[in-house]
Amino acid sequence: MVLDDLAHALKNLSQSSFIPLILVKEHVLAYVFFWNEDRKASFFIYDILDVLHNDEFKQSVEALLFIPDNWNQNDHNGLLTEMDNNRKNKGLSGYKSGQYQYVLFVSGSYTHEHELATQGVDNIITKQCPRLCLEVVKIVRDLGYP
Repeated sequence: MVLDDLAHALKNLSQSSFIPLILVKEHVLAYVFFWNEDRKASFFIYDILDVLHNDEFKQSVEALLFIPDNWNQNDHNGLLTEMDNNRKNKGLSGYKSGQYQYVLFVSGSYTHEHELATQGVDNIITKQCPRLCLEVVKIVRDLGYP
């Protein structure tokens, strides 16, 4: 679906005359499929904040069956242990099972990456759950958030 949308948009751009190449590049790079590590981190740190505690968002995320319900049985290369310890030091409970908790974990991991000994949050998350960013961005946009 993402590639179909992109192909359609590029077809429309190519049919327009005199569109500078830089605008085509910007249009293509706006698609989540092409986001680099910094753009994904920005999404999970800042863009998602307004919708993170929205009930519709929570329900939609809980329906993402490609995220294992027991995701927290995997240590994610030490990242989960560090994030749980970080939360406990702040008086918060550790992460629980469930898809929504996984999204909270991912958002928190990107947010606190500079405080963690475990580096490479994007690589860890992308390896464990390659569809996550695409699907969460779709949910956020379907709910009317930018």
